[in-house]
Amino acid sequence: NSCSDFPDPATGSYTFTIAISNVSDCTAGRYTITLSNRAGTVTSDPVFVTPEVPVRVMGVQIQNAMCLRDSMNATIFCEVEGYPYPGIAFEKNNRPLMPESGRVTVTDCMMVVLTPVMLSDEGLYGCTAENVANGETTTLTSDLIMLQYCTLPQVVSLVPPSSPVEGQDIVF
Repeated sequence: NSCSDFPDPATGSYTFTIAISNVSDCTAGRYTITLSNRAGTVTSDPVFVTPEVPVRVMGVQIQNAMCLRDSMNATIFCEVEGYPYPGIAFEKNNRPLMPESGRVTVTDCMMVVLTPVMLSDEGLYGCTAENVANGETTTLTSDLIMLQYCTLPQVVSLVPPSSPVEGQDIVF
């Protein structure tokens, strides 16, 4: 920011400038100037800065293990940036992922929650993010990540032959 050293002769006021370099989505906000001297304090009217940043998709992640079983939960996150904040859609096996009453929840917070995981949840998951910045619509799709459903091995009873003979091979 800067301030002129001398007041404007016509108005007796000073000129102030605030410069913001490298504007990003973190720059968004309400800005004011507050001035103080021996006579008191004054604050300018607010100026709102709303930069437009095209959407960027960093990726999709599955919380917990990559190999999930019955009774486990899975949370799938879509990591995106952009301003205005992008709209997000999830997909499974290249089809839109739809909520399922109480079991598959698609939230407004960039995530899908699967409670509990089932064999039918196995597949490739991804997300698509879209926003309008600088008058253009930007749509990006993440790489896909595999959710793998795993079953525990089954315990099998081993029954040896009734009377193995020394030197004989045994097959169970």
